[in-house]
Amino acid sequence: MLHDLGKSQIPHEILNKQGKLNDTEYNIIKQHVLFGYELLENQKEFPKDSLTAVLQHHEKLSGKGYPFGLKADEIKLFGRITAIADCYDALTTRRPYKPPLTSYFALSIIVKEKGDYDPELLKAFIKMLGKIK
Repeated sequence: MLHDLGKSQIPHEILNKQGKLNDTEYNIIKQHVLFGYELLENQKEFPKDSLTAVLQHHEKLSGKGYPFGLKADEIKLFGRITAIADCYDALTTRRPYKPPLTSYFALSIIVKEKGDYDPELLKAFIKMLGKIK
């Protein structure tokens, strides 16, 4: 639930911008993972695994993610899990700049991004969604 806490440090006009972000705005948005980590790192109530999820939820197995461009096994389990959940949530949630996608369409997009998400975790996520009524 806290993986995007760092967005609280991003200017509202960037977070809620209608349309595409320019390069400068996108670079500011990408800072939210570092801001979130900084907000939580000294909070003893949060396990270190939670900090990993905050810091790594935009990393991709392919190495195309941020903030560090980690690849494959460099990304810890909670980072991998949170990456899938975050992407699904972003696609299926109404935003000021886009309507929500259906679950089926969102999953079809994520599955096509081969090499970015852990395939075994993605299978488990899809299976879990099928059990939700």
